[in-house]
Amino acid sequence: MDDMEELKAPSNGIKIKYDLRRMITARWAITVKKDPHSLRAKELKTCLELIKMEWGERITKLARSVLVRRSFQVKRNLPSPEDIRKLANYVIGCLKTVDLKAENYSRVVQLSQTRMLMYNKRRSGEVDAISLNSYASKTRDIDDLDESLVGELSKVELHLLKSQDLMKVRGKDNCPVPVLIPADLKGRLDFLASSSVRKQAGIPEANCYLFPVVSTKYDNKMCLLFQSPAESQLIIHL
Repeated sequence: MDDMEELKAPSNGIKIKYDLRRMITARWAITVKKDPHSLRAKELKTCLELIKMEWGERITKLARSVLVRRSFQVKRNLPSPEDIRKLANYVIGCLKTVDLKAENYSRVVQLSQTRMLMYNKRRSGEVDAISLNSYASKTRDIDDLDESLVGELSKVELHLLKSQDLMKVRGKDNCPVPVLIPADLKGRLDFLASSSVRKQAGIPEANCYLFPVVSTKYDNKMCLLFQSPAESQLIIHL
């Protein structure tokens, strides 16, 4: 495989091994049922053994080395720290001035979810998945937390945990991950979680999420373009 470096998708060489083995194994099973001592059955068995012995060394190993090498060459365009600071200040300013009324529920969802997303640097899906039960079970007592969530924390991180409310939410592979609630969000999240406010805003009782997608005549068209209100808010104001 001297031309492995020229392959556009070396991962295909890794994946195709399993498809070939399944196909040849199925063919061998059909053949051996008819005549277990036939030349055809022996050839198929030999082919399986060769794939098992040589594919990893001659193809998989080289393909993985190409993938690793290419991963270091990928350019990742990260946002400027100054842009992030400006956006964070803008969101905080909007949170301070927005009126906590039922007609502004969608706006409060957008701002609060964006603030939570930026403050915790979590995946948007993890913030989207925050439920009312998760918010209701928030804690400030570090003794109530699992060791897997706390781990080895610095003094600054421990101070943040003790001085702010914390929730456990579903993360990648359904593992629990910690999410901190900044002080400027406390009243806004209480507003979003209020059953009476949600009823006035037209949120169905079956909706168990803290940040429901609210369809209004003001922002419905824009929010449909993105996966979540937080992402739409980020893109609109960047």
